[in-house]
Amino acid sequence: MTRALCMVAHPDDCLIFGYHYILSHRQYRWTIGYLILDDHSPRVEEMRGYWARHAIDVFSLDLPHDPPPSDLSSGRCSIPYQEAKDAIEAVVRDYDHVLSHGGPGEYGHPHHVFLHGIMNDLGREFVAFDVGPDAPLTFGVPRDDHESLTLHRRAIRNVVTRFGLETSAGYRVHGP
Repeated sequence: MTRALCMVAHPDDCLIFGYHYILSHRQYRWTIGYLILDDHSPRVEEMRGYWARHAIDVFSLDLPHDPPPSDLSSGRCSIPYQEAKDAIEAVVRDYDHVLSHGGPGEYGHPHHVFLHGIMNDLGREFVAFDVGPDAPLTFGVPRDDHESLTLHRRAIRNVVTRFGLETSAGYRVHGP
């Protein structure tokens, strides 16, 4: 079975942007990884419970960064580049297929842009989220109940509605 990784910056990113792709590719054995927060943070635990319903495990790299919202308000990423690249490279080598953030960071979030840059620097093919109207790949799966996610539901609802991701989402293959 193909081992697949959805590597995202934050716990809700996989549900907001990767949901349709992940559930359209159930033939893969999925794992979801996060750049920030530790494995026992409430946000990671909530997502772990959500994805367990789909037999998908999650983990967090717990990379250091400035406390929120400093990176977002400054427009820069405080995660140490080399530490992040080394950790991500060590993880992705175990997977056949990788899904991650798109170049513009979906809505420009510095952590999303940062992670996309590292994925490109690794020199391997991966599929990226593409919220633009010209996305070459589109997948759609009806969304299940994410309203039960007390820590994430408002953000998920707002971004999903803002980008029209209720019933489908776009993706783009990036290669070496």
